[in-house]
Amino acid sequence: MSNALPLKIELKPSCILLILLSFLHFGAVISLWVSAIPLWLKLILLFLCAISLYYFLGRHVFYYFDRSIYKLAKQADGCWLLHQRHGNCVKAQLLSNSLISPALCIVNFKTLDHARSFSVLMFADSFKKGSLRQLLVLLRFPG
Repeated sequence: MSNALPLKIELKPSCILLILLSFLHFGAVISLWVSAIPLWLKLILLFLCAISLYYFLGRHVFYYFDRSIYKLAKQADGCWLLHQRHGNCVKAQLLSNSLISPALCIVNFKTLDHARSFSVLMFADSFKKGSLRQLLVLLRFPG
């Protein structure tokens, strides 16, 4: 597979990430509830846990925030187009500090003008059939 070939990846909601985030936040809520801190502080921290769960589910699982990246497209010139939920399309460059494995991919991008960086968190079940393998080959064996 040549690095010059375009690649389009449309992400779908990840059940693995949904379960993981729910489990971690539920554990935090239980830990807060049984801890020996004042009730008013427990309520504030529980509220912050709820906001955190809402944010991470919206950003990385269900992609319902406007700036959530739900589609990636590699162009022939080596640049990537990051499609956001509100319709904006950002042209970016892949950074070398991305984590690539068959179970989890954390892909980091920086816009061409270096004004902003993006991270896309993808579990194996976020991909349509065949897309994960294409991405792994493309990122592990550039050129």
